[in-house]
Amino acid sequence: MSHRKNATVLGLLVGLLGSLASLTSTGWFVEQEIGLSWLFKLRGKVTAPADAVVVVLDKESAARFGQSSKIRNWARSLHAELIDKLTARGAAVIVFDIFFEANRDPGGDRALAGAMRRSGRVVLFQRVERERTPVVTLDSLVTPTPVVAAAAAGLGPFPLPKVPNRVNQVWAFYPAVGNVATLPAAALHIYALQRLGYANLISRLKQAGFPLTDVLSREPASARDLQAFIGVLRSGFRGRPGFANWFITELGKSTELPPGTEKILTALARMYARDDSYFLNFYGPAGTITTIPYHALWDERADSAALPDLAGKAVFVGSTHISLTDRLDDFHTVFSTEDGVDLAGVEIAATAFANLLDDRALRPVDKWMGGAILSLLGLLSGWLGYRLPGVRAVSAIVVLGTGYLFACGHVFSNHGLWMPTFIPLVVQLPLALTLGLLWQYLGARRTSERVTRAIRYYVPRRAVDRLVEEGEPSTAVEFDYGVCLFTDVSGYTTLTEEVAPAELARLSNEYFSLLGVRLGQWQGEMMGFGGDGMVGLWTEAHPAKNACLSACCAALDILDDVDDFNTKHPDRPFHTRIGVHAGSVVLGNVGGGGHYSYVARGDIMNTASRIEGLSKLLQTRLLADESVVRHLDELLVRGTGTFVLKGKHDALTIYEILCRWQDATRNQQQLCEMFDAAMKVFDARRWSVAGRDFEEILTQHPGDGPTRFYRDLCRKYAAGTRDEDASATIRIVTK
Repeated sequence: MSHRKNATVLGLLVGLLGSLASLTSTGWFVEQEIGLSWLFKLRGKVTAPADAVVVVLDKESAARFGQSSKIRNWARSLHAELIDKLTARGAAVIVFDIFFEANRDPGGDRALAGAMRRSGRVVLFQRVERERTPVVTLDSLVTPTPVVAAAAAGLGPFPLPKVPNRVNQVWAFYPAVGNVATLPAAALHIYALQRLGYANLISRLKQAGFPLTDVLSREPASARDLQAFIGVLRSGFRGRPGFANWFITELGKSTELPPGTEKILTALARMYARDDSYFLNFYGPAGTITTIPYHALWDERADSAALPDLAGKAVFVGSTHISLTDRLDDFHTVFSTEDGVDLAGVEIAATAFANLLDDRALRPVDKWMGGAILSLLGLLSGWLGYRLPGVRAVSAIVVLGTGYLFACGHVFSNHGLWMPTFIPLVVQLPLALTLGLLWQYLGARRTSERVTRAIRYYVPRRAVDRLVEEGEPSTAVEFDYGVCLFTDVSGYTTLTEEVAPAELARLSNEYFSLLGVRLGQWQGEMMGFGGDGMVGLWTEAHPAKNACLSACCAALDILDDVDDFNTKHPDRPFHTRIGVHAGSVVLGNVGGGGHYSYVARGDIMNTASRIEGLSKLLQTRLLADESVVRHLDELLVRGTGTFVLKGKHDALTIYEILCRWQDATRNQQQLCEMFDAAMKVFDARRWSVAGRDFEEILTQHPGDGPTRFYRDLCRKYAAGTRDEDASATIRIVTK
């Protein structure tokens, strides 16, 4: 077969594999979780929506009005005053992301209902209750207390997932309860009625030839009427394919529309005609949407210069992460930060509304277009990977990948079009490069030497040696005892936003070079990189002290090298944490049909990652469990407690590795002795005494993270903020 045919076959194969991968649930998941994150980072900052405002129930407002930290307990007469003030300022729609359940203050309910009737533009939140049976899961709507619900102009649920992953999309119409309009959709309709007027809306529909019914013959007088009204419009638009586009086109031709009318009518038509759900185009992290403290609306000095103009705006009222202590309404999104700041439900609701109004919702490319893009990219990358020699092939693939990424970022930023990114960049291009080089070198005279040299850049040494020795991949596996070292860089996401890609690549290469050298010096096997993390592995036929000691010494040396690296780059430090765990591991090739990956399988990699994550909580740099340090007298270690890590059932005793014993200072030894004594009191569940002991340690070692952690924990236990069955074993619920 000619070189041209070989390159074409390889390109088609890579394109086909990429297309198939994108259709799997795993492929779609990683595109949402990783690919979408890349695109938002490339997009940078955008202008906050002009028509949405958030009024936040914050701590200062609670203190000023003498209200509870729990927003559901605030006086409803206060909300009634808020509605009157917002209505007076010209708000087009007022949306409460607060569930008004049965209240013990009938007078407050009546005051709230009266204000809602006077305003005629208030939308209330409905709660979704889920009942699970062995056969089916049923959702039902729970409406606010009747006297309040009856006065609302609109009602709508706003279901958002907390598990298993972050919020990427929302419902406009929720099918599980009969396709009712959700909170943002109901808000948009009330907004349209307030801005356009009922007669104007009906007139435009009549001119477009929309079939009017009895439901549309009168303006909705209640929330139930509104849902019926919306249902008829949605059925009409959905039942007539192409009608929405024709309607929008005719609006564009009209010269008689008042300012802003075309935008609102277009938003309604698109909402009725499109799918039940849509992907959110977030404007930025928490606080990006214009936010007003609740109490500011009572400030007599709050004139137009002090507060934003609310005339014609949609105002969303609720609690955010910066307001009160109740975190139940916080959700993980693409803009969640490493220090735990998520986006509140009220901010997501305002984002969802603004996306509908401004037509800013994300639009993933359809399957056919996505498949065509992946096929074309696979063909081109496969051709380059096969036809060009090693260094030039790598350069060409890097240039192709960089260009494709920025093209994806451009259409994402300017048109809201979401093209596949993770699969092409992480799967297709490396696959095309690896297969292309492999195919080239297998036909060369010195096949074994050249293949070994090339593939060792991408595949563990043991896998390459076995491939050269046996001539073809074997599916046989090796059952070994292994010690896994897992590293991670704290604040790496922030670093990627602040540093140019070329500079970040240079720093990362220098950093990982240090780690790789140390791993090799201690006979560790590099199993791979993952963004800012690295996985190293030591294997033995049976549990062995040497493997544990080598892993721990490599970890200590890595931290010393990282300190030197950070001294060299003080403005771009890589703050590294390491977790070490030992246990059974299975090594071998996985795959078939001529394509394999050499992998290590077993729980030790996941557990090592969880142990490393615990360092963030304890503010340490190097942690290992008891199975690693049990017999290592050469190291100075201290027990940091017993933990049940996220996703685990069994508890592990975790130790901090401070240094080699011969390098230990008297100060470090004293800290370990005092900490061990305090931990014994903690293990005895004597919270108050243990808390005082840890407080005493902090007077001498104020920067010690584990001591501060247990001091704070003892205070909570002693104050009774934990259940009575609180124990010395600590369950970790986050990574």
